[in-house]
Amino acid sequence: MAVGNSKLTLPDYLFWDLDVSKLDLDYSYQLVIERVIQLGTLPQWRAAQLYYGKDRFLEVAKNSRQLSQRERDFTSLFTQSDYNAPSRQTGTPAKN
Repeated sequence: MAVGNSKLTLPDYLFWDLDVSKLDLDYSYQLVIERVIQLGTLPQWRAAQLYYGKDRFLEVAKNSRQLSQRERDFTSLFTQSDYNAPSRQTGTPAKN
């Protein structure tokens, strides 16, 4: 089972402590982004960044009281790295 809508679908285990049938991904964006940063897989990170936007993803990471400094630093570095480039997300080679 998964929680989400047509644009973003995430596994229930990210929200084990919530009633996922009542979770609004847009209203609870901070919680969703924090959980993806803490427990999500690489494809889930990319999906959340595409859904919320890179700027909102970084804003939540920067201002979160739930994330450790290590998680905030990694998020900042990873979102700006070549490994997070669109060509990596689709599996197509980057054009130089």
